Amino acid sequence: MKNLITICLFLTPIWALSQFQFTNSPLNTNGESKAVWASGDTAFVGFDDKLLRTLYGGNTWEHLTNGIPETCDPRTINVSEGHLIVGTNSGNRTYMSEDWGDTFDNGSQSLSPLLIPTHGIGGPGIEMIGGTLHGPHSFDTETETWTEAEAGGSLTHGLDLVAENEIWQCAGGVTSGVTKYSTDLGQSWTTLPTEPQVDIGGGILFSAIGQGFAKVGDRILLGTNITGFPVIYSDDYGVTWTPADLPSTTYSDYGQRFLKVNDDHLLTVNVTGVWKSTDQGATWELIRTLAQINSMAIFRGNHLLISTQNGVCEFENYGEGEFVAKPGLATHTSNLVQYDGLLLATGSDALVGFDPSTFSWETLTDAESVGYEIGNEYVAVIGDSTFICGANILSSLNGSYDFQPRMVGEFGGHYPNYIAQFGDRKIICGRHTNILQGPKIWTSDDNGINYTESSWTNNVAYGLGGIVDNHIENILSLDGTLYADMSAGYAVSTDNGSTWTHYGDTNSNNILTVHNGYVYRYLLAGFFQDEKSLTRSQNGIDWEDVPTTGLTSENDYQGIWSLNGSLYTYNDFNTPFGLYKWNDQSASWELQIGTVGPNYPFLDQLYQFDGAFYGLWFNGGVWTVSGEPDNVLEYELEATIYPNPAADQLTIQTSSTPEQIMIFDQQGRIISTHYNISQLDVSALSTGIYYVRISLNNQEVIKRLIIN
Repeated sequence: MKNLITICLFLTPIWALSQFQFTNSPLNTNGESKAVWASGDTAFVGFDDKLLRTLYGGNTWEHLTNGIPETCDPRTINVSEGHLIVGTNSGNRTYMSEDWGDTFDNGSQSLSPLLIPTHGIGGPGIEMIGGTLHGPHSFDTETETWTEAEAGGSLTHGLDLVAENEIWQCAGGVTSGVTKYSTDLGQSWTTLPTEPQVDIGGGILFSAIGQGFAKVGDRILLGTNITGFPVIYSDDYGVTWTPADLPSTTYSDYGQRFLKVNDDHLLTVNVTGVWKSTDQGATWELIRTLAQINSMAIFRGNHLLISTQNGVCEFENYGEGEFVAKPGLATHTSNLVQYDGLLLATGSDALVGFDPSTFSWETLTDAESVGYEIGNEYVAVIGDSTFICGANILSSLNGSYDFQPRMVGEFGGHYPNYIAQFGDRKIICGRHTNILQGPKIWTSDDNGINYTESSWTNNVAYGLGGIVDNHIENILSLDGTLYADMSAGYAVSTDNGSTWTHYGDTNSNNILTVHNGYVYRYLLAGFFQDEKSLTRSQNGIDWEDVPTTGLTSENDYQGIWSLNGSLYTYNDFNTPFGLYKWNDQSASWELQIGTVGPNYPFLDQLYQFDGAFYGLWFNGGVWTVSGEPDNVLEYELEATIYPNPAADQLTIQTSSTPEQIMIFDQQGRIISTHYNISQLDVSALSTGIYYVRISLNNQEVIKRLIIN
């Protein structure tokens, strides 16, 4: 008999969950991209050796690592017969996924001769891949092996599915190729009697090695892998070839050469950009100047997604419309600070500002316009001046973003990473790339004209774990005493920053905040950072425990922040997840907003601005959630999961098929995501406790799952 666990939610009211929403910045968008695949709102791209996915039209991008290496260097991406197929340069392997990238197999090693995958195709009944030192191979779903598909050589020049059952390929040696086509999905092949050739001048014919193929009507188009050769086409299946007026094909050895919107709308790329033809490839016009293109795909209806050596670009109207976005990975970000109606932060060597009214970021200044590296350590607004700390100190006056540098050489080679003002005194802190060099602190009483180095009364411990420098990340003031939050331990000054005493050790990592006459300290300690505590002090020396009453357990909290007169912590370990607010009168925590953050390990900063909360995750960009407290909702939905405990299959029973199912571990990390299914395989989960979030009709249910 099945072990049924049924929760009737109209009997037990629960808090609604509001998902943290990514603000789409700061991003690193300049990574190299050699592969892209898209259909509808779903896309996969290779980016800086990583595999990224979006399921929501580019609103958020995920870095996929579950079963595929974190840095796999994708060179081909295709989807066929329910398989996502990724050919990687890292390890020269081909990985497959049957759940749209949530999990991958361990990588096929049967393609070991493959030096670099260059071309892949996917369609009903066919999956093929080829590359350097490897001819085209097809995948046998019964034996789960790759077999050679009459390659004709040891190197794949081109491989394309040009129609429902028709494949064209060119394979051979480094300087030669044999072009073949199949009209039965690779069961049989026809070799062209003469390889396609072009006139290179004076009637001299030269083989035009086919790297990309397309079919419009009965016309076959061929683009070569030799820069300077034109696109050529044939109306008699390769007996004769005619040069188009496009003078040069692409420089790249990767990706999609042609895209067919319809028979009267073709796209191709070359060294200068994206070209369009409306007469089946005979004549072409340049519609988008863009350099170093590798591949392209149709995205979100009529958008063009292009992978290049300098990131991934998206344009409207099949490349002829406006620039939409440059997708990338969320990058390490400085702190958040508000100024002139914007949230300011630095990331990817630029100062950017977020406007909550338009939910968009704009670049306020970057390294190119300033002429100096910006860095992303800290941003401060002091009076009407904005300061950026990183590789240098950059300052702007009178509310402008015209930054002037103060070079790092003025601070003895320590990179400035923090600046603040207390009364009439400015304080600058610096970090050093050598972990043996402790942090430096300077003070100025003449508005930054001259600085005096502060002193330490004791030795400062190495940085966190003894493997990085120890540096100051924030300074707080309480009753005339300054408290420096450091990467390892903290420091106290009772003379406005002239002298400092360090407390803690290499293995103590904390967040400090000031609230109602106390310095509160969230501490992770121990060699593995597994000793957690929440304490407070009035002098920075004597600490008392802060009650954890109201939290799901005594260890279910992360960080502590004082925002607009209230104290908050964040729980993403056990339900109910969310932001918790400290109640001074009851000395307990109360759930303020039920929410789950993104799949990043650590919340660096929580910030409140214009009625919303903003979370800054380590290497995860800026996310936001409404600041309005959730109401207790009574659902009329019954949700059942069984068996529980489970070992192999899990069934989700609701009034209709769930729209989304997410499985979390006890640390709040997303293990897998599933869409529009009611049964899922959980055999890959390790023994332990997990949480299953079920979404249906804008309602969410979180249930506890035991795997044995």
